[in-house]
Amino acid sequence: MKYELDFNDYKLVENTKVYRIIALKNFGNVKAGDKGGYIKKDNLSHEGNCWVFDNAIITDNAFVKENAMINDNVIVKGNVRVFGNVEILDNVVIDNNAVICGDATIYNNAVITGNAIVGNYVKISNEAVITDNAKVLDDSIVSGKAIIKGIVKGCAKITDNAVISMNQTVSNSSNGLYFSNANFWNDA
Repeated sequence: MKYELDFNDYKLVENTKVYRIIALKNFGNVKAGDKGGYIKKDNLSHEGNCWVFDNAIITDNAFVKENAMINDNVIVKGNVRVFGNVEILDNVVIDNNAVICGDATIYNNAVITGNAIVGNYVKISNEAVITDNAKVLDDSIVSGKAIIKGIVKGCAKITDNAVISMNQTVSNSSNGLYFSNANFWNDA
């Protein structure tokens, strides 16, 4: 085992107790005795270098594994799965059945919910919302309060209040594609 729960240090999150974790051994950037964030029970793998730092919370049936790092005041809940070399920080909320994988970086008040999938070398930030059955893949960047409900892939950059609705795909496989203050939706 790489951590234990501190039953004397807990928070209530939506009527559920989450307990601070304490490292039992050295791994990655974590040293034995380091205090981490909060989890409900078995939300964090004992394998790999994954860790929950600071005041981050993993609750419900959410699960973090491999080398994923959850930092600051992040909340991961529902049936979310986070794995790979993911880094999530600041005040991000990830909920429902979302999957975050690969080398994704998510920060600065982003929200990922629904059945969204975020993976590969994606960067999500600045209050962006990824929701419904959205997929954000490859080397794409989503930021600036953009709302994604469709598919973004292939080095696309979506920002500044842009909206990509369900059944819409934005893709570019070479030099990147940039949308700012754009709206794409299907009226059918």
